[in-house]
Amino acid sequence: MSTSQVEPHVQLEGSVDYPELIKGLTERLNGTNGLPIPDYLGEQIQVGERQLNVRSTGPHDPAKRTAVYVHGLGGSATNWTDLMFLLAPIANGYAPDLPGFGRSPFPVDRDYSLAAHTATVIRFIEESFDEPVDLFGNSMGGAISIRIAGSRPDLVRSLTVVSPAVPNLRPRLGSFQVMLLSTPGVAEAMRFAFGAPSPEKVIERMQRVVYTKDFVEHPLRLETQIKDASWRMKNFNVNESLAGSARSLMRAYLPGHPENTWKFAHEIKAPTLALFGTQDLLVDPRMAIPTARNIKGSTVITLDTAHVAQLERPVDVATHVLECWMEQSWTA
Repeated sequence: MSTSQVEPHVQLEGSVDYPELIKGLTERLNGTNGLPIPDYLGEQIQVGERQLNVRSTGPHDPAKRTAVYVHGLGGSATNWTDLMFLLAPIANGYAPDLPGFGRSPFPVDRDYSLAAHTATVIRFIEESFDEPVDLFGNSMGGAISIRIAGSRPDLVRSLTVVSPAVPNLRPRLGSFQVMLLSTPGVAEAMRFAFGAPSPEKVIERMQRVVYTKDFVEHPLRLETQIKDASWRMKNFNVNESLAGSARSLMRAYLPGHPENTWKFAHEIKAPTLALFGTQDLLVDPRMAIPTARNIKGSTVITLDTAHVAQLERPVDVATHVLECWMEQSWTA
């Protein structure tokens, strides 16, 4: 897969100097003279009957680990650019746009359930890699990654989830927007009543929910997000994939439901790192406690961020990941 970055070659993973990598994270991120890291290029690949746009850090290096990054509801592969860049010296990075999101077209069957997303990512991993991967997931992508790690332990070397959408029957204020979106006909009715929002307004609303109040997006990255939103709104009915995925996500919250996310969490064998944001308006940081309880042996950490710590504090997230990888249980 092609990429706009050139990464250093790592001879042998066992020879990696983890402390030195951690020490150099800030310098690595700031090495672009104040400019944001360019988004990695994407490639359209066929996964069963579904087509995925997959962004990668470059030609696959068998001496490195392999990381797969799964975005959240309304997100895309570009949500992982900074973290992919920081971990690229040691990990081949692959970030798919889920069907109906980013630059991936709608699935033919129009199935946006967590089960369908999970099956798509599983097949992508099976068909693309010979070894278990380091799996990352944010928000809905966290729920999908938990399902994968719990149902297919043979595919997952380690699991890292950032503000995972785990079951919570006392949702936060921001979560009500997701609940409203998941109600059949609501999105269409709002569009009819108020008209379609501009790409600028879509990005503004998203940022109010997923970032802390003090976070300032770089103008160039904001411009890219608006362009992507504009392209998406011109080519697809974005409400379809959002509403379909949101409905399935809400079902996975229900106790006793066969799709309940905790059912899969109980089966996870891979070393797991879970990060929660103390200012998150969508996922209650108090869910760190039941997450630690439901994923045996997991490392659970709270950060002073909102919903997308990998975007707000990529160095901190990368540091915690590398510290965990440095432990023998994560590298065996």
